[in-house]
Amino acid sequence: SASANWLTMPAELAIERAPGVSPTASSKRRACASADAVSSSAQARWVMKPCSAHSGRACTRASAAGTAPGGVYELGGPDVGSFRELMQDMLKVIRRRRLVLNMPFWAAGLMARGFDLLSTLTFGLFSNGTLTRDQVRSLGRDNVVSDGARGLADLGIRPTAMEAVLPDYLWRFRPAGQYDAIKESAGRLGAK
Repeated sequence: SASANWLTMPAELAIERAPGVSPTASSKRRACASADAVSSSAQARWVMKPCSAHSGRACTRASAAGTAPGGVYELGGPDVGSFRELMQDMLKVIRRRRLVLNMPFWAAGLMARGFDLLSTLTFGLFSNGTLTRDQVRSLGRDNVVSDGARGLADLGIRPTAMEAVLPDYLWRFRPAGQYDAIKESAGRLGAK
């Protein structure tokens, strides 16, 4: 389906094969960084290169089929953007207006420590799903494919651009959610 999940990329696909072991049993995929629940409070200078889960699954299939040579593959889509640009693209797709502010890493680090401490002091009653120290650490480095690294093209996979998938993936976050298209259609009828 067109509603892909997005991996926080680049990810590395490590394809290891032991002699006499099937490719499926010895293949593994691991993501370099995890920024799924990153708060908008992070610095806008962080750069990432997202890749759709469709591409990740295609890589896993190539590995399982034994058509991919062993080694490490850095997976990244065709788009590169700052965290601010990605937030603005997402807000445009979900048709919402939000203020996106830059926050210094030291302030984000203090917030993350505070949330982690609160989670510890409440024995897990407060779960820190807002901003963690690991997320701040991850945002401190660009998350793009290295120059000269093997990637999707080496596996014969053409990456999907974000703009082709984001509307189908994020429609449920629009003001009217699943009824957004119906609401727009009804609005056009009333305008005639």
